[in-house]
Amino acid sequence: MSKSWLACVVLVISAWTSTAFASLSSTPPPGDVDVGDVEVNAFNTALGTVNASSLLGDTLDHFHLTGAACGRFTITPAIALPHTITSATPMDFSVRFSPTARGTDTCTVAFHDASHGSIGTDFTITGHGVAQEIAAPATRSFGSVRVGNAAVLTVSANLVLGNVGDPGHDLQIDSLTLTGSGDFTITSAPSLPAVVSPAGTVTVAVQFDPSTPGLQGATLAIASNDPVTPVTTVTLSGTGTSAVIGVTDVAFGVVNLGQTSTQPIAVTNTAAAPVGPLRLASASIIGGAGWFTFESNGFSCLGSTSCTFGGGIFAPQSIGVRCAPPAGSTGTITRSRFFSIRHRSFRLTISSMFSRTTASLSRESTRDARASMLADRSAAIFSCSFSACDFEAKIARCVCPQITMT
Repeated sequence: MSKSWLACVVLVISAWTSTAFASLSSTPPPGDVDVGDVEVNAFNTALGTVNASSLLGDTLDHFHLTGAACGRFTITPAIALPHTITSATPMDFSVRFSPTARGTDTCTVAFHDASHGSIGTDFTITGHGVAQEIAAPATRSFGSVRVGNAAVLTVSANLVLGNVGDPGHDLQIDSLTLTGSGDFTITSAPSLPAVVSPAGTVTVAVQFDPSTPGLQGATLAIASNDPVTPVTTVTLSGTGTSAVIGVTDVAFGVVNLGQTSTQPIAVTNTAAAPVGPLRLASASIIGGAGWFTFESNGFSCLGSTSCTFGGGIFAPQSIGVRCAPPAGSTGTITRSRFFSIRHRSFRLTISSMFSRTTASLSRESTRDARASMLADRSAAIFSCSFSACDFEAKIARCVCPQITMT
């Protein structure tokens, strides 16, 4: 009976020792492996060791990597797997890190046996990609700009290019290439190649001067030593718009001597689409023998033959003009029966950088006449010019030729 008991005891002990496999771990504790800083598109390695918790050991079939960045890590064991590792026979391994971008990458590693079961304590491998990195705006809109305008009305923008890379990594800008619409030009840039230290910037000025109406586009390509984006691009856009001054004829009708009549002169933008702003800076009356002057027009122009519109007024606008025939006006003598007519012609000329539109305005004035009198009276035709200056064209002085008496 004692022999049976001994056999039972041996069986129990044997069963217990057969399940006491070693637990694998990476050392030194906590076992994580940090490869450190590595240049982007280069690589570096770090070493680790696999230990077992007992002399019985366990067989490592493969390392199992989990994480989005694991593709940038490679683990190579010092001994071909599968391999049995015990507390007396640890195994070294190397971790290779090959970053493709700046920043920290991590990956979780587990020890697996042939059945893909975990046989140890997971650990983490880490690496830090470092490099210079260019920063530039992806797009830049110049908005709407008048077509074919004076050079002073072009629109410029400063594009700031920076180095947002790691300390000790200078960015070198090698070239700036502008393609697309010729309405965009680089007006100033740093001398190339330009070296930009970390956190530093340089500025490239681009000008938009549209030659035709409609949307225009171009691309600025910036070549540098950025290892991730060796050529970065900025998309440029702007819209050319049109603005053309237009006026209509105005007839004052009959105005008695000593009386005043006021008529509005309609100034409009008659450009084809896309239509841009038309801003008027000033207007003036030349000639007319003193018959024509401006209304106040909101700018204290009353009674004057010139009117300045402050910072400019946008078309469409109505500009008031007065006709006040002075007594005793004379001119070319014509013959008329029963009553006298003094007829003056007012020629309106609107000018800008882009067009000139002429509208005629006429005025008749009468004196009291006796129907029974068959007398010859004098009649005169006078002409003058009215010019409105396009503010956008930046014309310092508008000169419209005085039309001679007819």
